[in-house]
Amino acid sequence: MSSSIEPSHEPPDNRSKRVLICPICDHESAVDGDWLSEQRHGAELRSCPSCDAVIERRPSFERTERAVNEHHSAES
Repeated sequence: MSSSIEPSHEPPDNRSKRVLICPICDHESAVDGDWLSEQRHGAELRSCPSCDAVIERRPSFERTERAVNEHHSAES
């Protein structure tokens, strides 16, 4: 006897895919919601406003005037 399971196309618990959840305290908010953002050590950090846990860390790509000039010089 075999059974077939249809894949679900709904996010778990009917949550939007644009919601972040803190793994420490379960705080929920939209991606552009009340999360705290700061630049530190060449990275952009997003932290939970309830418990200060870092929930996302992205490299920061700052475009300095020197880097822009070097890029344009290399193209010539």
